[in-house]
Amino acid sequence: MKKFTGKGVYGAIAMGKISVFQKQDTLIQRTSVKDTEAEKARVEAAKAAAAEQLQAIYEKALKEVGETNAQIFEIHMMMLEDDDYNESIQNIIDTQKVNAEYAVSITADNFAEMFSNGFAGLHRFIELMATEPSIQDAPDAQPLEHVQGRVDVNDVSFAYGEKVEVLHNVTLHIPAGETVALVGPSGGGKTTLCQLLPRFYDVDSGSITVDGHDVRAVTQRSLRRAIGIVQQDVFLFTGDIKSNISLRNENITLDEIKAAAKYVNADSFISKMPGGYDEPVTERGSTLSAGQRQLISFARTLAYKPSILVLDEATANIDTETESLITEAMEKLMTGRTTIMVAHRLSTIQHADKIMVMDKGRIVESGNHQELLAQNGVYRKLYDLQLAAEVTR
Repeated sequence: MKKFTGKGVYGAIAMGKISVFQKQDTLIQRTSVKDTEAEKARVEAAKAAAAEQLQAIYEKALKEVGETNAQIFEIHMMMLEDDDYNESIQNIIDTQKVNAEYAVSITADNFAEMFSNGFAGLHRFIELMATEPSIQDAPDAQPLEHVQGRVDVNDVSFAYGEKVEVLHNVTLHIPAGETVALVGPSGGGKTTLCQLLPRFYDVDSGSITVDGHDVRAVTQRSLRRAIGIVQQDVFLFTGDIKSNISLRNENITLDEIKAAAKYVNADSFISKMPGGYDEPVTERGSTLSAGQRQLISFARTLAYKPSILVLDEATANIDTETESLITEAMEKLMTGRTTIMVAHRLSTIQHADKIMVMDKGRIVESGNHQELLAQNGVYRKLYDLQLAAEVTR
């Protein structure tokens, strides 16, 4: 059996989403114990026990994911029996300013549990990375270039897997630069239709074209670069404001980031933050309001200069403080772009060039706001219900 190498094999904890600190910090926890000879002996015994656990887990890694993937373990950590071990512990005590009456000890059982969880996480990570996408470029796929933004949905039907169809023979034509809103009861197929445009799924029948090119005949990369998507649930990454706008694309300069933010009104709050565009952002932007996160997502979309814009409930759940800024930002973002809006709040889509009412996977009504009200159909009922709800507030 291959021997545990002694050079950072348990670095896989990092891949398993367990926090890894430099040297031995993952193996220690503070406990209220006195620094006695007996305690030192107990620590040494715990170290030995942990080493045995590591060897067993390493052997399991070799067996289940092979030597090559097991070597992923060997990152940025030091072996238990490293000569600098005691110095490492002391450094950690100093940097964390642990009170003198506390010492650091290793709990072998606790570490073994952490490491096992980390290994399971790594195993799932490897499986995920090895998964082949079901949507592939055609062998003769060509890049989509010089996009004007005309979108045609031609007799499209679609079902998730083998389940009941969610879209039935949908036909929709959007000239370049126009705004079309999709409204209707929940479950009508609005979001599904939007997901077919960038080929997150492929249609079962019919076709979707951009500037006359079937989306299945062009490369996914070029297609998706032409489409900007703003959703209700904005995901922000750990980092800072500017990296969340540029997504760390080095081709987008700081001046372009700031220009995009100013254009969509995001600069109005970014400039007031202590760090400005360097202001730290936690995962999912938990320190920012919903409206602020949405404005950052608008700036992010604008920075990539898409020809086609998809706004999927982009105005839902926004706070009143930034509602006017959001509305103005959306209008600016949509200028000169083909835009598909999905919305439940009818007040946000009344300016659309055309409104499509979807129900049970079909387009049941179409027209502008005034035309649909005059039809006294589904749209009129939705409008009256929302109007009544506003009055009773």
